Amino acid sequence: EKREVVVEWGGRGRMLLQFKTQREKFAFASAFCCVLVMLYVTVFAPRPTKEYHVSSAMADKLETLTTTYFKVWNTRDGEAVGKLFSENGGLRDWDIEVKGREEVAKATAGIFTAVPKIAIDVLKQHVAVSSNSVAAEILVKLNDDKNTVLKVTDVIEYDDKGLIQNLRAYKG
Repeated sequence: EKREVVVEWGGRGRMLLQFKTQREKFAFASAFCCVLVMLYVTVFAPRPTKEYHVSSAMADKLETLTTTYFKVWNTRDGEAVGKLFSENGGLRDWDIEVKGREEVAKATAGIFTAVPKIAIDVLKQHVAVSSNSVAAEILVKLNDDKNTVLKVTDVIEYDDKGLIQNLRAYKG
């Protein structure tokens, strides 16, 4: 005895299927449902709008750029620090906020004049490849009579050329 099943697609298509047994009918129905699910997943399922591929090479580059920044900073040369910033790069901390490479150079030179023995020790770097940035936990040692040490976090954003676009420093 043959069993017939008619499959319709919203009035657009029709297919007549014939099965000899109920078991064949259920086997086909199961397979057909699996095909529909796979079709939905491959064709209609939402896709991420942006993919991020974390590159260890890029993470290493950002960490190296940040290490270089602090090494240059510890030379206490405002002009050299300024050269690490993009033309419109910004620097902000709890006392100053400047924009532009030349202004950054002047501001850091002012810090070095006011605190001539200042030095930074980097404790840890947290690299975020997706935002081209690094959060660096640092100790700012004033090397003054009181042996003042400030706990600071610098958030450094880089442009595509590896220059600092923005640096924001936070105490605490």
